[in-house]
Amino acid sequence: MNDQDVRKAIQGNKDAFSTIINEIKEKSYRIAFCYLKNEHDSLDAISNSILFSFKYMRKLKNPEYFTTWFTRILINECKKIIKKGHGDVDLSIMENNLIHEDHYSDTDLIDKVLLLSEHERMIIYLKYYQGYTLEEISDILELPLNTVKSKLYRSLKQLKEEVEKSGR
Repeated sequence: MNDQDVRKAIQGNKDAFSTIINEIKEKSYRIAFCYLKNEHDSLDAISNSILFSFKYMRKLKNPEYFTTWFTRILINECKKIIKKGHGDVDLSIMENNLIHEDHYSDTDLIDKVLLLSEHERMIIYLKYYQGYTLEEISDILELPLNTVKSKLYRSLKQLKEEVEKSGR
Protein backbone atom coordinates (compact mmCIF):
# COMPACT_ATOMS: atom_id res chain seq x y z
CA MET A 1 0.00 0.00 0.00
CA ASN A 2 1.25 3.42 -0.91
CA ASP A 3 1.78 5.57 2.22
CA GLN A 4 1.40 8.65 0.03
CA ASP A 5 -2.17 7.66 -0.82
CA VAL A 6 -2.88 7.12 2.86
CA ARG A 7 -1.46 10.56 3.70
CA LYS A 8 -3.67 12.12 1.01
CA ALA A 9 -6.69 10.25 2.38
CA ILE A 10 -5.93 11.52 5.89
CA GLN A 11 -6.02 15.04 4.43
CA GLY A 12 -9.48 14.34 3.00
CA ASN A 13 -8.71 13.25 -0.56
CA LYS A 14 -11.63 10.98 -1.52
CA ASP A 15 -9.88 9.48 -4.55
CA ALA A 16 -6.89 8.45 -2.45
CA PHE A 17 -9.23 6.93 0.14
CA SER A 18 -11.01 4.98 -2.60
CA THR A 19 -7.65 3.73 -3.91
CA ILE A 20 -6.50 2.39 -0.54
CA ILE A 21 -9.88 0.76 0.15
CA ASN A 22 -9.74 -0.96 -3.25
CA GLU A 23 -6.30 -2.34 -2.37
CA ILE A 24 -7.59 -4.06 0.79
CA LYS A 25 -11.13 -4.99 -0.23
CA GLU A 26 -10.50 -8.69 -0.99
CA LYS A 27 -8.46 -9.26 2.16
CA SER A 28 -11.16 -7.45 4.18
CA TYR A 29 -13.90 -9.57 2.68
CA ARG A 30 -12.10 -12.80 3.57
CA ILE A 31 -11.63 -11.65 7.16
CA ALA A 32 -15.27 -10.56 7.51
CA PHE A 33 -16.49 -13.79 5.93
CA CYS A 34 -14.38 -15.84 8.37
CA TYR A 35 -16.25 -14.18 11.21
CA LEU A 36 -19.75 -13.89 9.79
CA LYS A 37 -20.04 -16.77 7.31
CA ASN A 38 -22.37 -15.05 4.90
CA GLU A 39 -21.98 -12.54 2.14
CA HIS A 40 -24.68 -10.09 3.24
CA ASP A 41 -23.35 -9.62 6.79
CA SER A 42 -19.77 -9.52 5.53
CA LEU A 43 -20.57 -6.75 3.08
CA ASP A 44 -22.46 -4.86 5.80
CA ALA A 45 -19.45 -5.09 8.10
CA ILE A 46 -17.15 -3.85 5.34
CA SER A 47 -19.48 -0.98 4.43
CA ASN A 48 -19.76 0.11 8.06
CA SER A 49 -15.98 -0.13 8.43
CA ILE A 50 -15.41 1.99 5.34
CA LEU A 51 -17.82 4.65 6.56
CA PHE A 52 -16.28 4.67 10.04
CA SER A 53 -12.72 4.79 8.73
CA PHE A 54 -13.56 7.59 6.28
CA LYS A 55 -15.17 9.59 9.07
CA TYR A 56 -12.23 9.15 11.44
CA MET A 57 -9.39 8.97 8.90
CA ARG A 58 -7.90 12.22 10.21
CA LYS A 59 -7.27 10.52 13.57
CA LEU A 60 -4.88 8.00 12.02
CA LYS A 61 -1.44 9.19 13.09
CA ASN A 62 0.77 6.70 11.26
CA PRO A 63 -0.12 6.05 7.60
CA GLU A 64 1.86 2.79 7.59
CA TYR A 65 -0.66 1.33 10.07
CA PHE A 66 -3.74 1.98 7.95
CA THR A 67 -4.34 -1.69 7.11
CA THR A 68 -3.98 -2.75 10.74
CA TRP A 69 -6.25 0.08 11.88
CA PHE A 70 -8.87 -0.75 9.26
CA THR A 71 -8.75 -4.47 10.05
CA ARG A 72 -9.33 -3.75 13.74
CA ILE A 73 -12.35 -1.60 12.82
CA LEU A 74 -13.62 -4.40 10.57
CA ILE A 75 -13.28 -7.07 13.25
CA ASN A 76 -15.09 -4.83 15.73
CA GLU A 77 -17.90 -4.36 13.20
CA CYS A 78 -18.09 -8.14 12.75
CA LYS A 79 -18.34 -8.58 16.51
CA LYS A 80 -21.17 -6.02 16.63
CA ILE A 81 -23.08 -7.98 14.00
CA ILE A 82 -22.49 -11.21 15.92
CA LYS A 83 -23.79 -9.58 19.13
CA LYS A 84 -26.93 -8.52 17.28
CA GLY A 85 -27.47 -12.19 16.48
CA HIS A 86 -26.76 -12.11 12.76
CA GLY A 87 -23.37 -13.79 12.64
CA ASP A 88 -21.67 -16.80 14.16
CA VAL A 89 -18.20 -16.86 15.66
CA ASP A 90 -17.33 -20.36 14.39
CA LEU A 91 -14.47 -19.91 11.95
CA SER A 92 -14.85 -23.27 10.22
CA ILE A 93 -15.65 -21.36 7.04
CA MET A 94 -11.94 -20.55 7.02
CA GLU A 95 -11.47 -23.94 5.38
CA ASN A 96 -12.92 -22.62 2.12
CA ASN A 97 -10.75 -19.53 2.27
CA LEU A 98 -7.58 -21.49 3.01
CA ILE A 99 -8.19 -24.13 0.37
CA HIS A 100 -8.64 -21.46 -2.28
CA GLU A 101 -5.63 -19.41 -1.19
CA ASP A 102 -2.62 -19.64 -3.45
CA HIS A 103 -0.40 -19.97 -0.37
CA TYR A 104 -1.40 -23.46 0.74
CA SER A 105 -3.80 -26.19 -0.20
CA ASP A 106 -2.92 -29.08 2.16
CA THR A 107 -6.35 -30.13 3.45
CA ASP A 108 -4.86 -32.30 6.24
CA LEU A 109 -3.14 -29.26 7.69
CA ILE A 110 -6.28 -27.17 7.23
CA ASP A 111 -8.28 -29.79 9.16
CA LYS A 112 -5.76 -29.54 11.99
CA VAL A 113 -5.88 -25.73 11.99
CA LEU A 114 -9.66 -25.90 12.27
CA LEU A 115 -9.29 -27.87 15.52
CA LEU A 116 -7.58 -24.90 17.18
CA SER A 117 -9.43 -22.35 19.31
CA GLU A 118 -10.96 -19.27 17.66
CA HIS A 119 -8.11 -16.94 18.67
CA GLU A 120 -5.47 -19.46 17.66
CA ARG A 121 -7.07 -19.95 14.23
CA MET A 122 -7.35 -16.21 13.69
CA ILE A 123 -3.72 -15.67 14.70
CA ILE A 124 -2.58 -18.40 12.29
CA TYR A 125 -4.82 -16.99 9.55
CA LEU A 126 -3.67 -13.39 10.00
CA LYS A 127 0.00 -14.36 10.30
CA TYR A 128 0.44 -17.00 7.62
CA TYR A 129 -2.39 -16.34 5.18
CA GLN A 130 -2.74 -12.57 5.39
CA GLY A 131 0.91 -11.71 6.18
CA TYR A 132 0.42 -9.56 9.28
CA THR A 133 3.22 -9.17 11.82
CA LEU A 134 2.72 -10.28 15.41
CA GLU A 135 2.56 -6.64 16.49
CA GLU A 136 -0.17 -5.95 13.94
CA ILE A 137 -2.09 -9.05 15.03
CA SER A 138 -1.81 -7.87 18.63
CA ASP A 139 -3.36 -4.53 17.61
CA ILE A 140 -6.03 -6.10 15.41
CA LEU A 141 -7.20 -8.64 18.00
CA GLU A 142 -6.61 -6.24 20.89
CA LEU A 143 -4.52 -8.83 22.71
CA PRO A 144 -1.18 -8.24 24.43
CA LEU A 145 1.77 -9.03 22.18
CA ASN A 146 3.03 -11.73 24.56
CA THR A 147 -0.38 -13.41 24.48
CA VAL A 148 -0.30 -13.48 20.69
CA LYS A 149 3.23 -14.90 20.76
CA SER A 150 2.36 -17.62 23.28
CA LYS A 151 -0.86 -18.58 21.46
CA LEU A 152 1.04 -18.77 18.18
CA TYR A 153 3.80 -20.86 19.77
CA ARG A 154 1.32 -23.26 21.38
CA SER A 155 -0.69 -23.51 18.16
CA LEU A 156 2.35 -24.29 16.04
CA LYS A 157 3.55 -26.83 18.59
CA GLN A 158 0.11 -28.48 18.60
CA LEU A 159 0.01 -28.51 14.79
CA LYS A 160 3.49 -30.02 14.63
CA GLU A 161 2.48 -32.78 17.05
CA GLU A 162 -0.69 -33.49 15.07
CA VAL A 163 1.22 -33.63 11.80
CA GLU A 164 3.81 -35.99 13.33
CA LYS A 165 1.01 -38.22 14.68
CA SER A 166 -0.48 -38.54 11.24
CA GLY A 167 2.88 -39.71 9.86
CA ARG A 168 3.75 -36.72 7.75
